[in-house]
Amino acid sequence: MISNKLPSARLLAVALLPLSVSPAQAAPLSQQEQLDQSRAQEAARQERLQFPKQKAELYLGLDVGAVYGADLYNGHVLAGAALGVRGTVNDISYDVFAAASIEKPEGFHTPDATCGFSLGWRF
Repeated sequence: MISNKLPSARLLAVALLPLSVSPAQAAPLSQQEQLDQSRAQEAARQERLQFPKQKAELYLGLDVGAVYGADLYNGHVLAGAALGVRGTVNDISYDVFAAASIEKPEGFHTPDATCGFSLGWRF
């Protein structure tokens, strides 16, 4: 364990060294040193751009049914559609959706569209 920490400390000291040198005293870098510096900067940039491992899927839902038993709505068709995204990030699952009615009886007093979300945590 100790040997793993020492190279990191040395690397940090080497990385901080150019900051303490004034520009007038700095020697020009060779092509190899410039290439190494460019590669190190690119690797650091890529590390900052990494996102957590996630699995997500886009889904489209369609639901059709009919009302039976209530005389007022008997035999009337109900239909709706939903569009959403669901997935997981680490131990958190999510579902975000928007839905709209396509067909409903005139007496149904419900919104034409709705949206919502669900969050879950696995522990």
